[in-house]
Amino acid sequence: MNRTGTQVITRALRLARVLGADQSASSVQLSDGLLSLQAMLDEWRADSQLHDGTTWVIPTFADVATPVALPDGLTDSVECSMAVRLASENGTEVPAWVHVAAARGLRRWRAKVAASQVPELNQEVAYVVGASGNYNIYAS
Repeated sequence: MNRTGTQVITRALRLARVLGADQSASSVQLSDGLLSLQAMLDEWRADSQLHDGTTWVIPTFADVATPVALPDGLTDSVECSMAVRLASENGTEVPAWVHVAAARGLRRWRAKVAASQVPELNQEVAYVVGASGNYNIYAS
């Protein structure tokens, strides 16, 4: 899903109860939000369980206007995690479900990354009992 920094930050500010449903983020809120978003994503990139550098990549937002492709399953994690972060910066609290959604999304993302890193066998597997009674799964 493509999202701009403005969209991510505005939704996070609404979830954090800093903005109402009919309000837009100010340029100062967007600027501060972008710094916070970049810092959060930098922290995620430092966690090797959240990316593999090729298939599972943590996106980068260079500015608030350029659309960035967020991989499936990461959009809610980014927005809810940002809401938690922005709430603490603004002296508000997010609803409990936002904490749950942020944590659940990151757990699912980690699981996807971990599943992609399981090595595949590149040989045909045959179960053969050798003369010693031991199994040799690579016997041809």
